[in-house]
Amino acid sequence: MTRSSKNQRYPRLPMEIPTQNEITTYFKGKLNEGRVRGFSLYCKQLCKQSLITGISNVSRVDNGGFPNNCFTVESLWGLPEVRVQKMPLIGKISLLLKPQPENYLMYFDLVRVHILIHESHSLVNPFLEGIPLQAGKSYNVFVEQRVTQRLPAPYQTNCTDYLKISKKNGGYGPLTGKACAEECKMENMLKTKGCVAQSINYPGNYTICADEGIHPSDDVITKCSLQCKAACNVEKTSTVSKYKDLYLNFVFNRLEVEKVVHKPRYESVEMFSYIGGYMGMWLGLSLVAIFDFAETLSALVTYMCRNKKKKAVLKC
Repeated sequence: MTRSSKNQRYPRLPMEIPTQNEITTYFKGKLNEGRVRGFSLYCKQLCKQSLITGISNVSRVDNGGFPNNCFTVESLWGLPEVRVQKMPLIGKISLLLKPQPENYLMYFDLVRVHILIHESHSLVNPFLEGIPLQAGKSYNVFVEQRVTQRLPAPYQTNCTDYLKISKKNGGYGPLTGKACAEECKMENMLKTKGCVAQSINYPGNYTICADEGIHPSDDVITKCSLQCKAACNVEKTSTVSKYKDLYLNFVFNRLEVEKVVHKPRYESVEMFSYIGGYMGMWLGLSLVAIFDFAETLSALVTYMCRNKKKKAVLKC
C-alpha cells in the first residue's frame, strides 16, 4: 500500500512503498553527493574479472539532479607527478560489469551504465558527457583522440597551463577552461546560497540545491567565463558505439589521433606589427616626414631661384 498525502515525511511504516515524488524529494532535499555512497555498490562488486588498477570513487549528479556513484579506473587524480601509461594500438581493455538492479532505489529505472574515456589527471561526469550502455549486451567501443596545444600570452591563443597549477595544488583542480568555470561557479554558489546548483558539473563533496530551478546568476557566469581561459594542453577522447551483465571491449586498433599544435611563428604582417610596437618607428622616415622634407626642399629651391632673378635684374 502507498499513501497519497503530499506532506508525508520519513520514517515510513514498515513494508510501505514510497512514491516516486517522495523519493525525489528525499534525495534532492536531504542527501548530498557524499552520503549517497551508502546506497551504492563498491567497485569490487561492480568490476568483475578486471586487472585494472588505480580505481577511485566520486559522486556525480545526473540529468535528473540525483547523486550517483562514479568509479574511475586508472585514475591519476591527486597524482600530478605520475605519467600516463600509453596503450598500444593492438591492445584493448575489457570490462565485465554487474550493475545489480536489485539495489536500484527506483525499480522502474532502466538498467544501464554511463561510460566516458578522459584525461587521467582529471575527473569528469559520464552522466552528462558520456554514452549510456544498456545492460545485457556486449559493446565494442572505438576510441578517437584530439590533442590541442595552444600558446600562452602574448600569443593570440593566450592559454592557461592548468596542469602546472594543478601540480602546485597536489594534483587537484580543473584542467580545462570549462572545468575552471564550473569550479568558479561552485565556489560562488557555496558562498551565496550554501548549496550548489544541479546544473553545475564539478567533482566535490558539497550540498546539492534541492530546488532544480536554482542556477548561478548571469554576473557569476560572466565573471567565471572571463577569468577562465582556454587550456594550453587539451586531450579530448571520443567514443562511438532489466538485464544482469554488461561486457565492454575498448578497441584501439582504429585509433585516430588528431593533433592541433599552435607554433610561435610570425607572418609578415605580424612581424612588422610586433617590431613596430616594441622597438618604435625605426623602419625609416614616415610619410609625413617625407612630405615635410620635400616641402622644405622646394621652398629652399624657390628661394634660391628668386635670389638669382633679383641679382640678374640689379645687374641690368
